[in-house]
Amino acid sequence: MRTAGADIGGIQSTRQVDQTQNTLLIKDEIYGVIGIADGVEVNNTETLWIGARGAEKYQGEFVQTNNDTITNISFQLRNDNFLDYYYQTSYDSSPYHLELFKGVDYHWSTIYIDPTNRELEQGVTYNDRKVLDVSFARTMNLTEKFLRMENYTVDGYTFECHVMEIDYGHVIGEIWVAKDELGWFLVYEDATATQDPTAPEGAFELVMDSYTRTTN
Repeated sequence: MRTAGADIGGIQSTRQVDQTQNTLLIKDEIYGVIGIADGVEVNNTETLWIGARGAEKYQGEFVQTNNDTITNISFQLRNDNFLDYYYQTSYDSSPYHLELFKGVDYHWSTIYIDPTNRELEQGVTYNDRKVLDVSFARTMNLTEKFLRMENYTVDGYTFECHVMEIDYGHVIGEIWVAKDELGWFLVYEDATATQDPTAPEGAFELVMDSYTRTTN
């Protein structure tokens, strides 16, 4: 991750088939360090389970280094359509709970993007869906536009990417999403982040710079 040409953090994601569950799931273990201000970082440890219905279960812990604030976030898809979402910081007495109906309250989440769960006509802007902003405990109105297909090459692997323009208030920008045998993943993002759409925090880039496949 970089902003204004300077590296401010990074994320490592390791995905594998999870054989401990009753159904076929992909387990994605994510570790990251992101600088959010001068001398202030957030260390994150996250686990996401992906199935035929998309993101089915998630657990994340975020530790802010300047004040030891710990934020725990989790969700689980229940009965195919209902998502139980929980958000709690080290200062909260009890977790904040949302019950969301998939396909109505949200259509995809910031932790897992599937650009092919419906047909998008190239160049057309759509405003009829919502996204679950996992880190900010809210659903946001989503504007999306499928721009084009692009190839992205890293470590000798070339991926055909869906390039989309997205705007959900907190993030406005362009994302490149690719797919391999274990599902969809983000390879590039060029965007502006803000907690308040009227007061942008600044531009940033996420660039995937390494990709490795291993077999058992």
